Amino acid sequence: MGISIALVICLSVAPVIQTEADLHFITVVDRMDREMSGLLDAYLEAVPECPVREDTPVRIWLLDLAWLRATGSMRNAASFPLPEIEGLEEAWFRYLETSAEFLSVFRYVRDVYSEGFFPDSSLSVELERRLISADSLWQAAEVHFLNTYSEEDPR
Repeated sequence: MGISIALVICLSVAPVIQTEADLHFITVVDRMDREMSGLLDAYLEAVPECPVREDTPVRIWLLDLAWLRATGSMRNAASFPLPEIEGLEEAWFRYLETSAEFLSVFRYVRDVYSEGFFPDSSLSVELERRLISADSLWQAAEVHFLNTYSEEDPR
């Protein structure tokens, strides 16, 4: 298991980690980063070519597993209390919002492939384009959130 960008940025503020709650928050953010960033990877592994053909081995179970892990980590993160840092709440809610949007797109893609038929070429390409776009928006929100978190001493 590698080190995520989120963990590196969060640990950059390690001198201000004074409580178990601070460390737990970093762990929650790291897990969410790993699971959300794994969505596009799971799709690319589950759907090895785009557009799909009749003989393309689509691995639905990979899509299902990635979905379950990401939704669980987001649910956990959304319920966690934030450290008191100026601007963090707004950045956090934007991060959660783009995460939910990414999950919504991923769910739609998962549902299309789970229906037991292969989408035509144009739909396959559109689904992949939507995933990549949602991933990009999520990454931008994550960078903003992590930068906001690492800029301030929460004490």
